[in-house]
Amino acid sequence: MIDYIRGKVTYLSSQGIVVEQSGIGYQIRCANPFSFQALLNTETTVYTYQYVREDVIALYGFKTREERELLFNFWAYPVSAQKADWLC
Repeated sequence: MIDYIRGKVTYLSSQGIVVEQSGIGYQIRCANPFSFQALLNTETTVYTYQYVREDVIALYGFKTREERELLFNFWAYPVSAQKADWLC
């Protein structure tokens, strides 16, 4: 799992952001990408979760580790895990 990416936020859209690190642009989905708007064109750390499924590989980004842990806690409940298809 990729714990975090530290790099420059180069682009944001309604679905996510792009963080450039070492010449590679990582497309990262975010629940609220506009929370990164103040960080546009500056270096920052984005905490990530790599979601892998048969038909999808995606990176989800969070501003803090605590926000990411909230997602893990949500998935800890079996009923919530069944409804987690909203991610993709």
